[in-house]
Amino acid sequence: MQITPLKLLGKPTAAVQLAPCSPAQHGFHAESTNNTTLRLFFAGFGQDPQLFSQCLTAYRAVPSELAPLDAKGSSASDAEPQSHIAVYMLSHYGDWVLHSDQGVAQLQAELSASKAISPQCDPAWRELQELVRSCARVEIVAWSFGVRAALAYMGVLSPEILAGKTIKAIAVCGTVEAVDDAYGIPAATYSHMCRALLHPRLGPKTMHGFAQQVTTKADLLSCFQNYYRNADLQQLGTELLVLPHLQLPDGDTWRFTHMYLSKYDAIFALNNAQASWLRYGLSVEQCTLLEDEHLPMQTLQHLLCAQRWHV
Repeated sequence: MQITPLKLLGKPTAAVQLAPCSPAQHGFHAESTNNTTLRLFFAGFGQDPQLFSQCLTAYRAVPSELAPLDAKGSSASDAEPQSHIAVYMLSHYGDWVLHSDQGVAQLQAELSASKAISPQCDPAWRELQELVRSCARVEIVAWSFGVRAALAYMGVLSPEILAGKTIKAIAVCGTVEAVDDAYGIPAATYSHMCRALLHPRLGPKTMHGFAQQVTTKADLLSCFQNYYRNADLQQLGTELLVLPHLQLPDGDTWRFTHMYLSKYDAIFALNNAQASWLRYGLSVEQCTLLEDEHLPMQTLQHLLCAQRWHV
């Protein structure tokens, strides 16, 4: 997994202060613990910080779209000064396999035996733990397969680190189960994509089709297709193998409190997503139904850039 400070719209916004250094250096200090909010964006399959920054730029949102109103109806900019917000994007969830002795072949053999993958196999979970340790509040935005990743990676963090922290979490166009005939992507669809993606001739065509399922908006689609044209197919295939098999925690140290679902999502069918979150325990009042596709860019910009969430 890669943990990267996310560049929003090319520069820090008035609402968001980017983390000042690399995840390995953490960027937080003990004296700033009480006024720093860590906003973690668990991206979906096949995402990359550079790609996502290009999408943010291509979308060209109207600035007013990024200034939500709070519950009282006043602009967040009119409220009392808020904490500094450091935004990180988490992606490339399968990279650790490519750099380990295990290798893709052994991973496939273990997964065929229905073995779950502990996020602690990925050395990056320790970097995540140090980031979380050094802040007072954590806000999670989990999109697509990132919903499963957020639950898995946050689930292995020490309870002592999470204790006493304010944690808010929002899911966007994804489900806990990720791959499931009733609650996620149908198993046959997922298996077919895995096989095709790891095939040298079918891989490029597969990612081209995947991009069209993510979005049909011309400016965003162009970003995805340009990125996938030169992407490492083995890296993508490994990530796709890993994501739905990430082991979920036995209990809850935090929970998603709101979900955004898209009416025209071509990856997570709306009926399956609604059934999944109903089983998870969220009510209709905790769901916002968007007239959008799998990549609801305006909503993601809103969640990543706003000083205060209003859900």
